[in-house]
Amino acid sequence: MRAHGKRKPQSEEREAAGRVPPASAPVQRMLALQRTAGNAAVSRAVEAERHAHGPGCGHAEPAAAPVRRRVTQQSVQRAPAPSVQRTVWQFEPGSSWTDPVTGHQARWQSTTDPEDVRTSAQLGIDARSAPVAGDTYDDATREVHSSANADFSRKGTVSDKRYPGRELQARRALVEAKQRIATALAMLEAAGDQPGGPLLAALHSGFPAFRTASPRQIAELLPRITEVVRRIRAGLNAEGAKIALAGKDAQSDPTVRAWVDPSPRDYLTRLTNPDQMKSEELPTMDAGRSGPIHLMESGQSAWYLVHEATHRFAGTLDYQYSPYEDELKEESFEAGMAGAVGPGEAAERDRAMIGKRAVRPPGEYTGQHESQPAMQRNWYALGRRALMNADSYAQFILTATGAPTPRT
Repeated sequence: MRAHGKRKPQSEEREAAGRVPPASAPVQRMLALQRTAGNAAVSRAVEAERHAHGPGCGHAEPAAAPVRRRVTQQSVQRAPAPSVQRTVWQFEPGSSWTDPVTGHQARWQSTTDPEDVRTSAQLGIDARSAPVAGDTYDDATREVHSSANADFSRKGTVSDKRYPGRELQARRALVEAKQRIATALAMLEAAGDQPGGPLLAALHSGFPAFRTASPRQIAELLPRITEVVRRIRAGLNAEGAKIALAGKDAQSDPTVRAWVDPSPRDYLTRLTNPDQMKSEELPTMDAGRSGPIHLMESGQSAWYLVHEATHRFAGTLDYQYSPYEDELKEESFEAGMAGAVGPGEAAERDRAMIGKRAVRPPGEYTGQHESQPAMQRNWYALGRRALMNADSYAQFILTATGAPTPRT
């Protein structure tokens, strides 16, 4: 049965995927949106940001389903994804002080050279910024990614002894999610309607229909993706964004790791349109959801935060959870088998593995959450549904920013 607004695990490896260090992809423009949380506030924030972009930033809804035609290599090469070397600095808790001349100061340690420690003033960080544990600063974009705006609380029983460690872990996961979201958004905006390189590879991974779409059809589909990413960025950056750390007694289903509460509209839709999941008509992004993103201890990672943020701030559904970590495990297993079975059989096994990842007609989608092996078939038959599928955004954003990408 589909768990609306919830994220269930497929295996333990997803947590590791959510903790892959942020890639050195560029962030050309990231604004700190400090507005009241909620769909209405997020919509206003996104609208204001949209007008700042000017023509060409893309706001239209996707107009056509993709056809089964490959994107040409020429179209990929026209818009290579930009690459910028950067240093990421992490705030050292307990190092803050107030300088009578320069104001609030703190020490920041390079994530690549622990011996390199600098002050806020040396890095050019706004003296009004009061960092908290887990915050990072990207000196290529001069942007602080912080969890200071978030309102953390408890749901169910979380002991006083466990809570501080859990909150620190969740803050670090939130900062990582923000970094990755902002980086992916900057890549989308820089590419316009001609994505290439790592960005296009990530789009193929999270939204398989892009693999069979023409450049024109890709241009029609990108605005919806860009809008969802803008909304989750605005929502997670909003002042008072709510994160609830949940105890085991907060959720009756022991397999659930993260969730947001359904809205009244969600319940109504279930009653009036039970076949919604089979339809290729995409749901509205203004789903009316409220309340916090709930995280079990096992769900405190960037993947789960991105996934749940798309539910909370952009109205996505769980059409299908991703076979992501199962595919990475399969690749690792087959690589280990290659030397034991010989080159001929290894090549045949590899072809069979990749063959299961071919894009399928949307009509093959079952309309239900599936486990393996049906999960994989559903994933590659999502079609346009992937544009409003929560795990599609988690996979796209993480792979665009350096997480391993399953082969296809």
